Amino acid sequence: MFFNRNHIILLVITVLVVFSGCSGYEKLLKSSDYRLKFTKAMEYYENEEYVRAGTLFDQISAVYRGTTKADTVFYYQAKSYFNQRDYILSGHHFKNLAFNFPNSVYAEESDYMVAYCYYKLSPKPSLDQENSVQAVNYFQLFRINEANFEGDAEAKVYIDEMRNKLVQKSYLSAKLYYNLKDYRASIIALQNSLNE
Repeated sequence: MFFNRNHIILLVITVLVVFSGCSGYEKLLKSSDYRLKFTKAMEYYENEEYVRAGTLFDQISAVYRGTTKADTVFYYQAKSYFNQRDYILSGHHFKNLAFNFPNSVYAEESDYMVAYCYYKLSPKPSLDQENSVQAVNYFQLFRINEANFEGDAEAKVYIDEMRNKLVQKSYLSAKLYYNLKDYRASIIALQNSLNE
C-alpha cells in the first residue's frame, strides 16, 4: 500500500499533536509545583480525564495531608479511581477518607461509596460472594450511621439484591452436592441456606 503526500502530511501532523499534548502532561508530572498539579488534576477530572487526574492526585495526596484541602484531594482521588472502574482502589481510598476525616463534607458520601464499591465488585452467584457479604455489611453500617442521607433508599435495595444473591449462591452449592450424589452434604447445605 502506497501513501500519497497528503497521507504523510496528515500522519506527521497527528504525531506532532499527540507528542505535544503529552509533553505538557509529562512536564507536569515531573514538576514540584503542587498547587499547579492540584489545579490541573481538578481540570482533568472535570474534563473526564480520570487517569490523568488520578495520577496527579496520587502524586499530591501526601503533600496535602494535614492541610485544609486534604479531604478534597482524597475525595477526588477516590472518585477518579471509581470513574476508571477500579473499585478496589476507589473503595480503599473512600474508606481511608471516611476514617481519617469523619467531619468532612465528603464523609457521608464516602461511607456510602465504600459499600457501593463492594457492590460493584460483587460477582455472579456461582462465584465467591465475599464482596457481596462486605457490601451488605457496609450498607447496613451506612444505614445505621447516616440514616438521613439521600442514599438510604438505594442502600436498602442493594442490601436486598445482595442477600438474594447470597441465597442463590447457597442454593447452587446445595444443588452441586446433590448432583454429585453427596446427599448428606446437600442436606446440610440446604439447611444452612434456609437458616441464612
